[in-house]
Amino acid sequence: MKKSFWNYLLLLSLISMTGIYACPAYSQQGKNVGIANSVEGIVNNYHQGAPAPERMETGSKVYLNDRILTEKESKVQIVFRDDSVITIGPESELSIDVNVYDEKTERRESVLSLAKGRVRSVVSKSYSRNNSRFEIHTRTATAGVRGTENAVETTENPPDTTVFGIRDTTTTQSTDPNFPDQYPVGPNNGARFPEGQEPQLFEFEFDDPAFLEVIGDTTIPGSDDIEDDVEMGALGTNPPDDFQPPEGPEQEIDDLITPPFEQEIEPEPEDEDNHYHDGYDGMGFGMGP
Repeated sequence: MKKSFWNYLLLLSLISMTGIYACPAYSQQGKNVGIANSVEGIVNNYHQGAPAPERMETGSKVYLNDRILTEKESKVQIVFRDDSVITIGPESELSIDVNVYDEKTERRESVLSLAKGRVRSVVSKSYSRNNSRFEIHTRTATAGVRGTENAVETTENPPDTTVFGIRDTTTTQSTDPNFPDQYPVGPNNGARFPEGQEPQLFEFEFDDPAFLEVIGDTTIPGSDDIEDDVEMGALGTNPPDDFQPPEGPEQEIDDLITPPFEQEIEPEPEDEDNHYHDGYDGMGFGMGP
């Protein structure tokens, strides 16, 4: 009887130890590559090797090889250590394939795979260097971003990709070897890549319903202030693990798609309780020159 009792205790101990030490593989991959700045709705992150997905919330860490899925009416904005920001729209699936930042050489390299849905990218001028690249891959196209902003939408059935240029130039290319040409896409220009067909270039206005729908799906109200900081070089490199930028006031969609240097900035009234502009003090960011 005693032997059975001790065997039972040993079994319980092994089960308990398994629960303690079976840590998800992502916890052993070192430093996280980014952090969730803002989450809306239900967003699940499948860490490589983890037994179950993580329900993302503001402050959740993002690691290499993560696969992020958003549910209906759900979005997430991610700030990466390489000074880039992405916002993933509803019912989307995005994987982080490559994310490298070398402080000595200032090499930045990011490759994201969008299996379905929509994503908007805001990438700093640091990516304009020859040894850096930021690419979004879909089944039918690749969008190469260098210090610019764009939105990418892709569907699974039928496989199709549309790239909207928002700021500066995005280099797009079909994944079909029969169409090897590259197509630069600038503001108000877009490119569509249907599977098995020649790419189609088009023009659009920022108030076009189709474009506004994509922007609306990739915008979380109150979180656009961090995107402006990326554009103006104010974010700084390698933000801390507990990076929590302040929540800014909600802005209209027209403000979100207008480069900050074209906006008319109205002075705010003096208010001792308004600490919005002090949000980065003491966090190691430092404003750019």
